[in-house]
Amino acid sequence: IAEYLASPVKTTCFVGIGEKADKRKKLYKEFLKKGEIVSFYSLYEGEVVDWVKKRVEQEKKRISPPALFYLKERVGNNREELSNTVEKLLLYIHPRNVIEKEDAEEILGEGEGGGVFDLTKAIREKNLAQAISILAKLLERGEVPLRIHYLITREMRILLRIKDSEEGISSQKACTIIFGPRKYYSPFYTRIATDYVKAARKFDFSDLITSYQYLVETEAFIKTGKEEPDSAIERMILHILQPTDQSKTAKNVILP
Repeated sequence: IAEYLASPVKTTCFVGIGEKADKRKKLYKEFLKKGEIVSFYSLYEGEVVDWVKKRVEQEKKRISPPALFYLKERVGNNREELSNTVEKLLLYIHPRNVIEKEDAEEILGEGEGGGVFDLTKAIREKNLAQAISILAKLLERGEVPLRIHYLITREMRILLRIKDSEEGISSQKACTIIFGPRKYYSPFYTRIATDYVKAARKFDFSDLITSYQYLVETEAFIKTGKEEPDSAIERMILHILQPTDQSKTAKNVILP
């Protein structure tokens, strides 16, 4: 590194990351001469609530006071952990506009059995055994079946739209499908978008269409009482991850 700093490449942006720097060392002083050193300290206790509130408002969302103080109590003042938790919450509540304490409890209290994001990830990865196991834990903890249904429906809708896009779709374009258009997507969002692009390749288009149709049917069965909600959700996941040959004759559907 010292040799590189002595004659850096003008077209290259070199970024070094470390936990603690010794300001007495020659390397530290060379960094100061050639560029900038920025320190990211943990927030003070009194700054956590305002920082989280401001971060949520940047996304045109709101967070309730009980949720704010719950986050402060559970996560503490670690800026990175707070940022990751807020990102998850923003994804979890979409398309709602307000983060409630119950949302924070769901995200932060997932436990060993996994949570809703683990379930949708297992479905993306076509891991049937893991999806059924996580579903059982969610239902045991009292997660509302229709809430699970909504998140799986959103998952399949996203995969369908990505699959329907031209080949070689970029993570940036996938971001517009998943999160809506915006000027900038942080690495957190682009990583998720990349996972979705890879996942879409694992599904046949006809299977995705049939699965979406089955999701609509399952919702109707639950709401009309034709099928017990827990059983309906489990059967729905089995159908999505173990499609029948009938899916090959599926017709196009219009996504809302």
